[in-house]
Amino acid sequence: MKKIFSIGACLFLLTGFPALAQNYFQQEVNYQIRVRLDDTKHEYSGFEKFVYINHSKDVLNEIRMHLWPNAYSNNETALAKQLENNIRKNFDFRDEKTRGYIDSIDFKVNGENVRWKIDTVHTDIAHIYLKKPLQPGEQISISTPFHAKIPDGMISRMGHLGQSYQITQWYPKPAVYDLHGWNDMPYLNQGEFYSEYGSFDVSISLPKNYVVGATGELQDQEEINWLNDKAKKDSSLNFINKTDTFPASDKEFKTLHYKQSSVHDFAWFADKRYHVLKGEVELPKSKRKVILWSMFSNEQAKLWQKSIGYMHDAIYKYSLWVGDYPYSQCTAVYGSISAGGGMEYPTITVIGNSENGYMLDLVIAHEIGHNWFYGILGSNERRYPWMDEGINSYYENRYVEEKYKQGTDTSINVITSSFHIPVKSLHRITHKDIFEISYIAVARHGDDQAIGLAAPEFTEANYGGMVYAKTALVFNYLEKYLGKETFDKGMQAYFDAWKFKHPMPEDIKAIFEKATDKNLDWFFQGVINTNEKLDYKLSQYKKKTGNLKIENFSNIASPFSVSGIKDHAAIKTRWYDGFTGIKKVDFPSGDYDHLVIDYNKEIPEINRQNNSIRTKGLFKKIEPLQFRFPAAIENPYKTQIFYTPAVGWNSYDRWMAGLILYNPLFPSKNFEYTLMPLYGFKTKNLCGGLNISYQIQADESIIKSVKIGINASTFGYNNYIYQQNENGQLSSHSLDMKYTKFAPYLNIELRKKTGSNIVKRISLRSIFISEKEYLYSQILQKPIDYSSNSNVNEIGYRLSDSKRKDPWELSLHVQRSEKFSKLFGEALYAINYNKAGKAIRFRVFGGAFFFDDNSKYSFKMGGWNGSQDNLYDYTFIGRSETQYLPSKQFVETDGGFKMGTNIGRSNKWIAAMNIKIPFPGSIPGGLFADVGTYEGAGTAFPGSQAVLYDAGIMFNVGKIFEIYIPLTASSDILREQKINNLKLGDQIRFTFYLDQLNPIEKIRNISF
Repeated sequence: MKKIFSIGACLFLLTGFPALAQNYFQQEVNYQIRVRLDDTKHEYSGFEKFVYINHSKDVLNEIRMHLWPNAYSNNETALAKQLENNIRKNFDFRDEKTRGYIDSIDFKVNGENVRWKIDTVHTDIAHIYLKKPLQPGEQISISTPFHAKIPDGMISRMGHLGQSYQITQWYPKPAVYDLHGWNDMPYLNQGEFYSEYGSFDVSISLPKNYVVGATGELQDQEEINWLNDKAKKDSSLNFINKTDTFPASDKEFKTLHYKQSSVHDFAWFADKRYHVLKGEVELPKSKRKVILWSMFSNEQAKLWQKSIGYMHDAIYKYSLWVGDYPYSQCTAVYGSISAGGGMEYPTITVIGNSENGYMLDLVIAHEIGHNWFYGILGSNERRYPWMDEGINSYYENRYVEEKYKQGTDTSINVITSSFHIPVKSLHRITHKDIFEISYIAVARHGDDQAIGLAAPEFTEANYGGMVYAKTALVFNYLEKYLGKETFDKGMQAYFDAWKFKHPMPEDIKAIFEKATDKNLDWFFQGVINTNEKLDYKLSQYKKKTGNLKIENFSNIASPFSVSGIKDHAAIKTRWYDGFTGIKKVDFPSGDYDHLVIDYNKEIPEINRQNNSIRTKGLFKKIEPLQFRFPAAIENPYKTQIFYTPAVGWNSYDRWMAGLILYNPLFPSKNFEYTLMPLYGFKTKNLCGGLNISYQIQADESIIKSVKIGINASTFGYNNYIYQQNENGQLSSHSLDMKYTKFAPYLNIELRKKTGSNIVKRISLRSIFISEKEYLYSQILQKPIDYSSNSNVNEIGYRLSDSKRKDPWELSLHVQRSEKFSKLFGEALYAINYNKAGKAIRFRVFGGAFFFDDNSKYSFKMGGWNGSQDNLYDYTFIGRSETQYLPSKQFVETDGGFKMGTNIGRSNKWIAAMNIKIPFPGSIPGGLFADVGTYEGAGTAFPGSQAVLYDAGIMFNVGKIFEIYIPLTASSDILREQKINNLKLGDQIRFTFYLDQLNPIEKIRNISF
């Protein structure tokens, strides 16, 4: 085996960067760790001693330590707060079985006791105060015993599921001290690590029948022989995926000894059920051979039988593209992983469940790739996550592009099959397209963040969409601009200069500029450090001169390409240096059908609809019309209209059939439309609805975005009219009607503060409603005009935070028409209290009229049934029904009482509170209670009460229906029911949540 150079030997001067070499330093830590696993109590105990060498020019008075198992110790740690903020409900550190921690710490420096303490803010950080300052060039020895409880394996990266152990970030370790000082940081789920390089000498004691995968080289020949025997036997097995139980632990213990230099972390994984496979790969440059191990249980054994081949290809490709893998072995293990699909550690990676062989190959390649971008190039992942996750994702995509052609075994098929979407057109999506969709879906709505931010600053969606996806896209863009050979030259120079060191963004920039002889400010300062959206437009083409007029809508002078297209193929492509504003460029003359900017979609633009111009025809900038069923990704070279059949039913139009027409679903667009024309087979009329909107993103203002749109719908319903005969008796008649609603709206979303999840929206809409008879009345034997037109204007303000464990919303609305004017508000709050997401839900409502001139818009204590939904905001299967199942549907508006009642109507004021408490365990339902009052209370009956209430039980049918069974109510309501001769069964009602307009339905409809 080739000897791995020590850290000291790697601290050479960087040719061409003397200033950098003079300032750069790197501390060194060399560990000796002994640990023993207790698989009954799920604990481990150990002793650690490490030598800390001060290579800096600074005098150190303290050493800051990471005690990261303490991140799992309570609900106040940085990890717990981040998980709560990202609505991860699979943890509760109040549960002793879930928690983890590290204790029994007793630091000694050079064998002497020292003063140390836990950080005042973060319990997973400690400070060791040195009795004697550590001078430049000096070293000290620090030792401590330690004991740790292993947390539940589904919380984050460290943990256990039964007797399967993932022991990561598990020992006391010093924080990195660099040019910026101490980089002490709490453990986080979103945001990885930064650790000092050195050597590890680790001994692990555990029951003899455990299979262990760990960082470094195993030193015990007896254990190596045992693994070799298992690998030989397992290589001939015909694996079938199945679950298996843990065998009893061997009473005899074994101690395994591992060594590794030039790494900055050590992880180990243990499972008694593991199968073992072994292989090797010959590196492309040095021809040195690396041993490969894969370890997995029965659960996904069928997929893992090809794992050695996946590991081989990943190590070979990364070595070829970046630089040879420097270690002697590499291991991949199957295990629990909640922080993504896999997680990397030096020379070993853990992989979670995979949908198919393609996805397993993809994740193994990505995680093994981190040996280069994290393991060998040890950037500060917490501060600059793009330098490891992003660049590594670029190589992941390159791996897929070179190894796979789009076929049946690709990631998009996993997505479509998971959701049972039989969409053949989606199969053409490449792996890079998925990255692009992830980025554009966020960017087009103005929610994207700059790639260069620190990990904790990203929203959860942006951590994936920017750190992984967009960074992969922009490095692919850089590669296409520079050319693959030049790009590889730059990356290999970066690898050679900074392996086993801590590079910063300015270091990779300097290397690439030197290797390519180009100024790359546009990339490293513009693309990386801003959220500017790249968007070039080809606005004019003069065929005679070959002159092109190009507009750049961004402030980044990024390079771009133009291609001449003939018969759907690029026959000429030229790259241009970037500029800002408008510029005319020359393109070689030729016989082209189209001229296209970025024909191969290499630039991460948010709008490619303006990239193309035809050389012939009248409408050169309008692309041909294309109808598709039912969905596909956006094609910038077609004007796409998608369609899918639609079927509906209500009590009046009865069965309805038609189409839904819409523009591309993904990536989302600023201009969106959905048209749903339907034919009602009973009424023989056109019905249906539409929604058309356009969203405008605002830059550098308190307004984030403005959406202008129109909602419209038309359906049938019944109206009941009353006629007095010549004897003075009243009789009712059902009259078939239809309504048409037309509602233009304006929604304004205000910009959030950095790190805030609170969404602020202002909404304005004007609702125009026409109600008219459309059938001849057989009862009255004449057409009677019962038409009416109305207009209501509304303004609303909404505050919400649904990105937390206990979501909430506050809203305030004013409605006004010729007949009334009213103000009402609502507060929603949910208290989640267990892992299953069960929550106690609260709702408070209050409202008052400014004036009311005999309108039908009074407040209702019992919510709205179909006939009371005067603005036609909700879908009712029986809008006007008074009996049978359709009449039982209501929406929880106004007072929100579940028992239907006419008591509590008011055109003055109303106040109410509703609470829902789930049943324990897995029973899908709970208890409800409502209480309210209004002006007019106490006047419904002699001696009636000023406060109304009802209560009962409720049941959920998925997240679509809630069924309410009232059991008791205040005397006024019960008296009303008795007068109307209503029984308990008559009071059962249900709410249909499928089309609720309220965006905070996540609060209303938390699963029981």
